[in-house]
Parts: sequence; structure tokens; C-alpha cells
Amino acid sequence: MDRIIPVGRGPNSLVLGEIVCFHVRDGLYDPATGRIDMHQLRPVGRLAGNLYSHIHDIFEMKRPNERYAG
Repeated sequence: MDRIIPVGRGPNSLVLGEIVCFHVRDGLYDPATGRIDMHQLRPVGRLAGNLYSHIHDIFEMKRPNERYAG
């Protein structure tokens, strides 16, 4: 664990750390690109409390460069 940052009131915290190891199901990781196939992974997103979301629509959006003023 790197840092624990209090957030808001009460016992809420943001925990930051370093990932030192992870496991991925065979066929999801492409060693040539170093990336995980998100369409095969079918990830689940955490919302708030006990709420989660299935991610059905995955799309790519290019990030603007550092000089973007808009």
C-alpha cells in the first residue's frame, strides 16, 4: 500500500498502491502487445456501495494531445 487518503466525512478513504502481480485467464493476455482483450474479458464495473454494472458497450476514444485547449 502506498497511500491512504481520507475522502469526505466518515470512514471513507481512497487507497493507492502498486500492482506487483496479477493473474489473467488463458487467452485474454496478448504477449505481443502486452494488453488484455477487453471484449473477451467482459469486465464488471463497481459503482457505489453494493452496486455493480455489466459493461456491454466497449469503445475507443483517442485522447487529445497536451496542447488541446477545448
